[in-house]
Amino acid sequence: MANICTLEPDINQCPYYSRGTQTCNGGPEVCGFYKKIESEKQPEAPKRQKWFEQYIK
Repeated sequence: MANICTLEPDINQCPYYSRGTQTCNGGPEVCGFYKKIESEKQPEAPKRQKWFEQYIK
């Protein structure tokens, strides 16, 4: 998954950096210039009530 690298392209020597798209492909997530692209999350399924929860209330 490709993510954004915020380091300036002219000084970036990272082997994971793509100059054309200015993205980081497979680089370490601990890098200080690494920024995740926020993807749209799938809606969560509604929580099913467990059989005992009706008695706790």
